[in-house]
Amino acid sequence: MVNLWAVPSVPDANAGTDKTTQVHYPLFSSIEVHSDYVDCVRFHGDLILSHAASAHDRKNAIHLWKIDGFNSADPVPKEPPLPGPNIYTRSAFGDRFQRLLTFDMPDTIPFYIRFGLFDGLSGHPMLVMSNSKSKYCFWDLQKLEQGPDAHDFSTAKRGSSKRRGGGNAARGSKTGMSALARDAQAQAQAEERSASASAGLEADGDTKSLVSHNDSNAAAAVTPVPTGPMRTGNAVLDAKFDPSDPFRPIPPHHTLTVPKYNFLTRQCAWSNDGRWLVGAGDIGLIVIMKRW
Repeated sequence: MVNLWAVPSVPDANAGTDKTTQVHYPLFSSIEVHSDYVDCVRFHGDLILSHAASAHDRKNAIHLWKIDGFNSADPVPKEPPLPGPNIYTRSAFGDRFQRLLTFDMPDTIPFYIRFGLFDGLSGHPMLVMSNSKSKYCFWDLQKLEQGPDAHDFSTAKRGSSKRRGGGNAARGSKTGMSALARDAQAQAQAEERSASASAGLEADGDTKSLVSHNDSNAAAAVTPVPTGPMRTGNAVLDAKFDPSDPFRPIPPHHTLTVPKYNFLTRQCAWSNDGRWLVGAGDIGLIVIMKRW
């Protein structure tokens, strides 16, 4: 179950007394987001990232979703929805919820594994989580909007060459990018420049962005989510960077396996500038990594 409360203003009428202010019912509650025990939830702007421990490995994933009608800049609804029979999702914001993306995270069956999210201003927003096999999985959330860059095409080309003795995913470009991919990237960059020039374009209604803007003056200052980058013609890159299907598990953009150890990382945390990642494991081991 996932619940969302609004923190009441303090001090209130109970300040200075022995009475405790109680908030009985959440503004949003659902048992339909996950079918198993939820062990990690994070806001990313007005979007929500969550993970649940599942005995079925095919369900091990991080979900990116939104509450329909929710905007943190709007006034808090006065009346929470009340529970009732056969009500699995209730919301004070008008409707239900929508899943936006699914991030594939196998081997995370044990309960209480927490992912890490960097959404500062000094780099691309990054999502990371580790599993029971000492493997760290990374996703660049901004590239899900803009599409892969030259480094991604170069990496895919090298991997294709190793598997088949030669690659054709990035033929005809000095940077290793196909003409179709160059056009897609140029279009994404142009849209980004236009959005930056508009100085905090507000989302209208249900459109949100995967790129969170930590603006203290406007929590809803986001750019609209596009339908996804154009297909590159490379199956590996299309699988990693195509966000068009919210229920298809997206494989990690980058992975790193800690050698010589087989341990479960319980918590991942980024430094404030996003350059360093710290992972704490089950066997008293702390892993420190520098962003590539």
